[in-house]
Amino acid sequence: MKYHHSFPELGIEGRVTAAGIARKLDYINLPEDLTGKTVLDIGAWDGYYSFECEKRGATVTALEKERRTGTLTELKKKFNSKIEILYMDAYDIPTLNRQWDLVLCMGVIYHVEDPFKMINIVHDASKESCIIESALRNVPGEPVMFFYKLDNKDYPISWLPNSSAVIAMMEFTGYDVTHYIDRPEEKTRGVFWGQKSQDQ
Repeated sequence: MKYHHSFPELGIEGRVTAAGIARKLDYINLPEDLTGKTVLDIGAWDGYYSFECEKRGATVTALEKERRTGTLTELKKKFNSKIEILYMDAYDIPTLNRQWDLVLCMGVIYHVEDPFKMINIVHDASKESCIIESALRNVPGEPVMFFYKLDNKDYPISWLPNSSAVIAMMEFTGYDVTHYIDRPEEKTRGVFWGQKSQDQ
C-alpha cells in the first residue's frame, strides 16, 4: 500500500485507517491551537502529523530520511501546503543549528540504533516541548529495553523500551514528563509529553 496514513478529505486510504488515526489523535493530544508556533516532525513519513499541525496554525518542518514513494511531496501539493520538507538522517539534525517550539518524534525511537541519542537530539532541537510516541514492552519496574533483530530490510532492528526507560531517558535530558499507555497488553504503544523548564 502506497500510503501509511489515511487522508479521508483526499479520499486516500492507508495502512492506518481513518478511525485508527482519529483514535490516535485523541490520545496523542496535539495542542488544538498552534498559531505562531514552529513544529519539527521527525520521521514524518507521508506527513500526516505535519499537515495536522499546519492546519492548527503552526509553521512546520517535516523531516524524513528517505523519499520513499514520494507521498510527502505529493501530498504537500494536494494540500496546497507550505510545510518545509527536509530529506535527511535524524542524527544530522544538530548540523542545522535550529530549534522549534514543539518537536514530534512519532514511531521513531524504537527503529534507531541509539534511542537515547535520538531523545537527546529531540531535546536539543526543542525550545519548549516534545511529543514522543513509541512501541513499548508493557513491563513494570526499572527502566529496561529489549533488542530485536528483524527480517526487514527497511527496519533491521528494533528496540522496545518499557515506559520507565522512555521516561528516564527524557528526564535525564531535562524534560518534565507525563505519559499515557495505550493498551494493557505486554506489547503496546505509549505517548510521552516532555516540557522544558523555564531555565533551560
